[in-house]
Amino acid sequence: MGATTLSPRPALAENITYYVDATNGSDGNGNDGLTADSAWATLQHAWDRIANGYDCNGYQVFIQCADGTYEGFRSFKSYDDYTMVYPINLTRMTVLGNADDNTAVIIGKEPLISNEIVSMYDSNPMHLDFKDVTFDLGNTSTAGIDTVIEMAIKNCRVINGSTAQFLAVQRAYVNFATALEIVGNVGTFMSAEDGARIDMGIPITVTGATAWGTTFAHAYTHGYIRMTGVTWAGTSPTGKTFVVDSGGIIASSDLIHGNVAGTADTGGIASASIVIPPVIPTGTVAALPSAATAGAGARGFVTDASATTFHSTVAGSGANKVPVVSDGTNWLIG
Repeated sequence: MGATTLSPRPALAENITYYVDATNGSDGNGNDGLTADSAWATLQHAWDRIANGYDCNGYQVFIQCADGTYEGFRSFKSYDDYTMVYPINLTRMTVLGNADDNTAVIIGKEPLISNEIVSMYDSNPMHLDFKDVTFDLGNTSTAGIDTVIEMAIKNCRVINGSTAQFLAVQRAYVNFATALEIVGNVGTFMSAEDGARIDMGIPITVTGATAWGTTFAHAYTHGYIRMTGVTWAGTSPTGKTFVVDSGGIIASSDLIHGNVAGTADTGGIASASIVIPPVIPTGTVAALPSAATAGAGARGFVTDASATTFHSTVAGSGANKVPVVSDGTNWLIG
C-alpha cells in the first residue's frame, strides 16, 4: 500500500477579506466567503474555515459583516472539548461592522455559546480587533468578551451588560482604542487578572440610565488597568467606580465615573499619580547613539561593558550588564 500524501494548506500571499452575512449568507452551498455574494452566515464558521483551511503566512485577515445580528464565536471546539482551533501564522484578524453606523452590526444576541459572546483562549500570539460593531451582552451569564490574546476595541457600542463585559486574563492585552458608547446597566464593565492588562484612553459616551451593578473596573491579583485621558459624556453612571484586589493596579482611577467610591485591598494600588516608567533601550555599547545626540540625562542599558566602575566612561567588548547615563559628552556607568 502506498503512503498517503497530505495536501498542504494553501498559504495566503496578501491580506485578505472574507464576508459574512447573517441574513443572506450560507455556511454551506459552496460559499467561499470571498465576496459579498458568496458570504458565509456566521462568525464561527468564518473562524473555523480560516483556522482549519489556510496558512495565513503572516498576513492579516479581515471579516466584513453585513448589517445584521450575529452569534458570537470561540477559539475551541466546545465547552465539552477544549481542543483549540487557531489559525496558523495569523498575526491580526479584524472583525468589521458598518463604518457609517455602528448600531447596524450586532454581535452577541442569541449567543452561540451559553455564557460568553467571544471566547479567545490558549496562548496563540495573534491580535483580534473589533471595529464599528455593537456588542449585545445581555444574553450572557458570566463574561461577554473573554480573552487571553491581544484585542483592540475601536468605535464600538456595548449594550445590555453582562456580569463581566470584558474579561482579560493571563497574558491578554485589551486596548480600547477609539470612542466607546455604553448603553444600559453593567455588572462589571472590565476586569483584568493573572498578568492581563487593559488600556483605556478614549472618550466614553453613556446613553440612558446606566449603573455599574458591581463596579466599572476590577483589577484582580496581577491585573493592571490604565485609565489615561478618558473623557465622559452623556448621562452620569451610578455605582462603584473600581475594585482592586491585593496585587492589582488601576492607574488614574480618579478618571472613572460613578457615585460610589472605589475600594482597594491591602497590597492593591489605585492611584491617579502612577507614572509608567519609560522602557530603557538595551543593547551593546556600540549600538548606543552618541551621548551628544541622546542628550544629558538620557539613559540606557548595555550588555557588554568591559568594567562596572561607577561613573566611568563605558566601553564595550566585555560581559558586564550595566545601566548607563549620558552627560552630554560620554556615556557613563551608573
